[in-house]
Amino acid sequence: MKTVSYIHISAMFIIGAFLAYFLGSIPFGVIFSKIFKLGDIQKVGSGNIGATNILRTGNKKAAGLTLVFDVLKGWFPVWLYISYTASVSMDLRTVAVAFAAIIGHVFPIWLKGRGGKGVATTAGVYIAISPIYMAVLLLIWGLTFAFIRISSLSALVSICIFSPIIGGVHMFQSGNPCLLIFSLLCAFLIAFTHRQNILRIIKGTELKIK
Repeated sequence: MKTVSYIHISAMFIIGAFLAYFLGSIPFGVIFSKIFKLGDIQKVGSGNIGATNILRTGNKKAAGLTLVFDVLKGWFPVWLYISYTASVSMDLRTVAVAFAAIIGHVFPIWLKGRGGKGVATTAGVYIAISPIYMAVLLLIWGLTFAFIRISSLSALVSICIFSPIIGGVHMFQSGNPCLLIFSLLCAFLIAFTHRQNILRIIKGTELKIK
């Protein structure tokens, strides 16, 4: 019985990770850019397929839809995996499935690895894992953005700085290090995808959103 149970859990993990990557890799920014006839979004502004770059085209509806679906493709596979496996606490398999969704968005197979920066999809994953922690991060992002009006820096502050802090607090309270591990993985990945933004922030040339 234990062997059968182990095989079942392993199969669900493999299917969950594959589904998470597949859904995460759907380039909704490109799809909505074509639907709204905005041209090749990878040749506009920063060339990114995320909502912030689409907003630079002036089409708020396309940007809003991209944001919503980029969040959903992070939330849905993780929520489905947690629900189906009846996980009562986050474990390393959940971390892997969650990270697979973000990797899919950043390195989509359909665009030869030229994806988004992972912020919205990471937010969706956090909603599935812990809506309370996501609410805290959203508050931090909102307060930061309200003062500096720079989307990239707000994301870096909330995900790269405060996300690992929240993960550390959770580990201290529960003894479970998985949320901290996930937070650190996200922090490194988001810092990597924002490396050009970081250089522009240092130089003072990063664009603000009015």
